[in-house]
Amino acid sequence: MGMGAVIISLFFRPSKSYKIFDVIAPVWATILIFAAGIKLRIHNIERIKKIKNCYFIANHQGSLDIPLICKGLGKPIRFLAKKELFAIPCFGTMMRRAGHVRIDRANAKL
Repeated sequence: MGMGAVIISLFFRPSKSYKIFDVIAPVWATILIFAAGIKLRIHNIERIKKIKNCYFIANHQGSLDIPLICKGLGKPIRFLAKKELFAIPCFGTMMRRAGHVRIDRANAKL
């Protein structure tokens, strides 16, 4: 979510960070989608809004799948990410405080 999210994550307690990222993520996604000139259309959004908890899988065929998911779902989201991303200074802090889940790809049993 860019440098702004990283900076914000350093100044707020983890318990408050979740709520902050739930507001920042759709705004960040809207700006990126607009800047890329994409017109986003969602079909059957009412079906998505009824779902309480679920998984969506992105195959990373492009660099905009994360912002498109953030904007398209219209709900607070958390990502599964490889554990190595959490080791990056500041970025890892932002990932943890936003509530994203660390996955150890070397250990399939976890």
